[in-house]
Amino acid sequence: MICVNLRSMAALPPYARETGMEYGFQFASLEPARVRDLARVAEGEGYDLILFPDHVVLEGAEGVYDPHALAHDVVQLATVVATATTKIRVGHLVLCNPFRHPVITAQSLVTLDHVSNGRSIVGIGAGWTETEFRMTGIPFSAGR
Repeated sequence: MICVNLRSMAALPPYARETGMEYGFQFASLEPARVRDLARVAEGEGYDLILFPDHVVLEGAEGVYDPHALAHDVVQLATVVATATTKIRVGHLVLCNPFRHPVITAQSLVTLDHVSNGRSIVGIGAGWTETEFRMTGIPFSAGR
């Protein structure tokens, strides 16, 4: 899988499918309506998947982040894509398990899988951005 930059969204070149690779996008800090519109374009241009990072804040180089930047719920955003498309697969780079109760996570992911007709992709991990753990009051060692 290769996730390309949003600014370079264009039709896949003919040779792209010969490689056996999948092509997709990672969307972050976008309004749901923009995600929906871009997902439709990506599917129309032949891309394979759209993934979302799971963060409370998007932390950049040297721990810099904007606490006012958009951080919508990524399962909800994936559902937006699933309902706006019919072929493209949708999911998460890795859901941060300590941020969610396991039963609610399972319920949300089963719903996404049903809404998407089996097109969902799931990754679950322990999280890595200590800033987010401090912000949420969850011990950084949780789930490790």
